[in-house]
Amino acid sequence: MAMNGHKRPTDEGDVASALAALFTKLGFVAVIRHPDTADVVAATPHAEHAMRTAPPGSIRIASARINGELVRVEVVPAPPDAPVQLTHRQAEVARLVADGLQNGAIAERLGISAHTVRRHTEAILRSLNVSSRAAAAEELRSGRAHGVGAGIQE
Repeated sequence: MAMNGHKRPTDEGDVASALAALFTKLGFVAVIRHPDTADVVAATPHAEHAMRTAPPGSIRIASARINGELVRVEVVPAPPDAPVQLTHRQAEVARLVADGLQNGAIAERLGISAHTVRRHTEAILRSLNVSSRAAAAEELRSGRAHGVGAGIQE
């Protein structure tokens, strides 16, 4: 276990998936490929489409070692209208934010701390690239957020 309580990735696929998740959080779309076969090892959501439609010269390519294995990493900034992938818990928090609940009420409803709700809300705002709860609610209603349980129903 890592110090933060998260399981450390142990094989190439786990590490590549963790790397793809990191790129998503940073606002990039990424495809991680086997260097010899070009098979996709991991990818951020909607990566293949973003790579096909990226402006010429915008894709950055690098090599990386994952558990001793060489991989090819292709990265492009996520388009501004790219769908956002939320975790299950983020989607739950997002629905309640969109309903107008404050952190304390959300914490009570979900059985988590207000601090945890605040951290989820900050992650949602970052993922959607907005600065307010109202703007996040609007983005969520537009259907831009996806994930387990995501999608705000009116």
